[in-house]
Amino acid sequence: MLSEKLLLLNKRGIIPGPQEMEEAFWKRADTLVEKNAEAWQETHPKTSQLFDFSLDWVEVFYSKKSLPAWQGAITWIDEIPKIQLHPQLKKGSLLKIYSREEVLSHEAVHAARSQFSEPRFEEHFAYLTTKSPWRRFLGPFFRTSAESTLFLLLLLFCTLAPLFGFPQLFILSIGAVAFGLIRLTLSQYIFKQCQKKLSALVKDPATALSVMLRLTDKEIDSFAKSSPDKISAYIAHEKKHCLRWKVLSAAYF
Repeated sequence: MLSEKLLLLNKRGIIPGPQEMEEAFWKRADTLVEKNAEAWQETHPKTSQLFDFSLDWVEVFYSKKSLPAWQGAITWIDEIPKIQLHPQLKKGSLLKIYSREEVLSHEAVHAARSQFSEPRFEEHFAYLTTKSPWRRFLGPFFRTSAESTLFLLLLLFCTLAPLFGFPQLFILSIGAVAFGLIRLTLSQYIFKQCQKKLSALVKDPATALSVMLRLTDKEIDSFAKSSPDKISAYIAHEKKHCLRWKVLSAAYF
């Protein structure tokens, strides 16, 4: 009965965090009730196919307040996450580029991982929900909102630099872009290697991404570099005392 309830919660995107104790998890799970079910329906095909969860417990609201001009949505992480959407998305799309379904699916990933403070691969998962192959690859260029803000400020300074006689800033911006692209390419390679390793271990190879969504950055990096035997040994050890790994083992291995 306990395993069955855990598996049902897992299917709703209610996932134990890496440091979350069992008592705290059950207390949190008991507070999460269905919200905005109709809005979430359009995301279910995408998130269930990619990550084996269908969200139904996160509040969605429309507002421009505190929303950066370059963002169409933001997930507010608190005891219970809330997702803020740009009012234009009420019409179905933003700037005729981003559909509401795509934006909501992206933010659903952040909500499902609300107990994870793991920024390295967070955006890799979120951008897998987009239809554009370019956004899937380049989307994780920034790992945090602070990085994107800093980069935009750097571009602004570089635009103004020639007016004030500081051409060095242009060189600095080129260096920042080059560093970001190298970092992104490396993290994409590690991400794919981890997926490949897990595909050979799970019951259904299609669920490798579902497992990865529920891993820490350290685990993804380690699995990408480990043999199947080492990964299996790690899982066998962790599932003895870690609720998250008890769920993962029962659901996918």
